[in-house]
Amino acid sequence: MISKLYSKIAIYIPAQFSDAIRQTAEVFTMKFGGCSLINLKGFWRNGRNELEEEDVVMIYSFTDLEDGKLKEFGVLQGKKLAKRLGQEAVAIEINNEMYLVS
Repeated sequence: MISKLYSKIAIYIPAQFSDAIRQTAEVFTMKFGGCSLINLKGFWRNGRNELEEEDVVMIYSFTDLEDGKLKEFGVLQGKKLAKRLGQEAVAIEINNEMYLVS
């Protein structure tokens, strides 16, 4: 048997928040049956137009969940994380489209 999982969701969390990474991995595993994590380096411009650098963990899963429901789930998770971690926004990627959720 072959099952096609045609959608991908990813959330980017600063590496310093190890508890949030673990909790998000648990949520993704419960929702999608599993997840993977990749350590990344993120860069952006701050309010003073200075280059900022940060270690980031991308947590991602593949699923057969339709785009609308996947986006709903991702936005909800992003809002919870942004508030909990005191972040201006959390990046959510759904099928190669990036959403900044605050």
